[in-house]
Amino acid sequence: MPLSFFNSNLRYLRKNASISQDALAALLGWRRNLITAYESGISEPNHERLLELAHHFNVTLDDLILKDLSIGPEDSDLKTKVSSGEFFQTDYERIQLALDGIAALLELEEEEGGIEDHQKKQLLWLAQKLLSLNAELIRKLKSALSNIPD
Repeated sequence: MPLSFFNSNLRYLRKNASISQDALAALLGWRRNLITAYESGISEPNHERLLELAHHFNVTLDDLILKDLSIGPEDSDLKTKVSSGEFFQTDYERIQLALDGIAALLELEEEEGGIEDHQKKQLLWLAQKLLSLNAELIRKLKSALSNIPD
């Protein structure tokens, strides 16, 4: 049986994305203790969960399981993805989808008379601020990465 790097790769990918176990579990709709069990090697995921993780982190199943992602040329691939914005595009799209959902919910609440105008405006302003901060972060990361020598 080939050596598996799954446990360390999951931890590496999660930390590299700067998200906690709680946040990853929430994004995937799982329990945090499941992420802990996977990272510690107590448990192994089924194929559906492996596919979800590979898709979420934009890696192949082979890379997720069989390669040590913390070393080697994969780091330069990650730099390319980050500098092109590809690494953050999915997150940006998720934030935009969440904002659209908030706006739709607020419109529905307004029709039913359940939310005041000033509350609606505050919530939308905060959501738009979040999106603009995310876009600014992407620009800064791309700029910083372009100055790092290969």
